[in-house]
Order: sequence, then structure tokens, then C-alpha cells
Amino acid sequence: MSAELELQKGLLLVLGATIPNAFGVPAPVFDDVAQDTPAPYVTVPDATLSDYSGDGFTGFNVLVTIHTWSDYRGSAEVKGLQGKIYDLLNRAELVVTGFNVLGCDSINGNVLRDPNGVTRHGVQQFRVLMTKV
Repeated sequence: MSAELELQKGLLLVLGATIPNAFGVPAPVFDDVAQDTPAPYVTVPDATLSDYSGDGFTGFNVLVTIHTWSDYRGSAEVKGLQGKIYDLLNRAELVVTGFNVLGCDSINGNVLRDPNGVTRHGVQQFRVLMTKV
């Protein structure tokens, strides 16, 4: 059983298939997205897993990166999506098959302007501590 795969399933379960943006438009949530997918959308592709084991238990400290994408002029759409993601994930009681989740906490978030001058790219990171059942 892959800790990263099971965690991603748990995250996608909490986030759902779509997250409404600040204007009520649903932003779909993907693991991977086709090149021509219209914005806004959210991707949950990245996780960095570190061992967090001790005597008698196997654990993982996972840094999850969530990306939001928007072609809206300005940062309002991305910031709105990031706020909803924060509300869903920070201190969330995640269900991860085969693991006890000890915590899910927001680490940071920022909004970047892509080189095309239009697209806004939000990046948020969450730390998840979990132990194998």
C-alpha cells in the first residue's frame, strides 16, 4: 500500500470533484490535467514523503502541494479558491486507508503570475503526519 497514493485519495475525497470559486463558478479538481483545460481548476499532484517512524510504529511526514490556476484578471479567483481549500484541509480529519492521520496543517500559500502575464498560479502546502495502522 502506497502512503502517498492513499493520502491523495483521502485529499481528493475531502476536496471533492469541484471547488466553487469566489464567483460561484465550479473549479474542477484533478490529479493531472490536459494541456487545453480551461481555467479555473485545481491540481493535487505533488507530495514529498519523509520517514517519521519510531520504536514500534511506522510513520510519515508528508508535504502536500496543491496548485490553483486561473485566467481571471487579478488574483481574486485564485485567492478565493485557496481560501476554500484552506477551510477544507487545515486541521481536517482526513480518512486515509491503512493509516491514522495525526494532523493536517497549512504551511504556506502564495499566488504567482505566469510568464504569459494573464494566468495566476496559486501554490499551497500542507503538512500531513500519519502512522501506519
